[in-house]
Amino acid sequence: MAADSSFDVTSKIDRMDLDNAINQAILVIDTRFDFKNTGSKIELEGEKILIEADTEERAKAALDVVKGTCAKMN
Repeated sequence: MAADSSFDVTSKIDRMDLDNAINQAILVIDTRFDFKNTGSKIELEGEKILIEADTEERAKAALDVVKGTCAKMN
């Protein structure tokens, strides 16, 4: 029966939603106490998201912020 039915799943990223999510993540990074004066930053360059931080742990935390804002936008 499975051979009789099939479907394809495709997903496209809405650029405006992505821009909004990244801008929201930047706002969170700029205002959150644990990111103050750490040099952490998030940038959207074309189709790449650039995350910079002074430590790997801080970069992972910034990535979690990006993932969270992207998940909330949908």
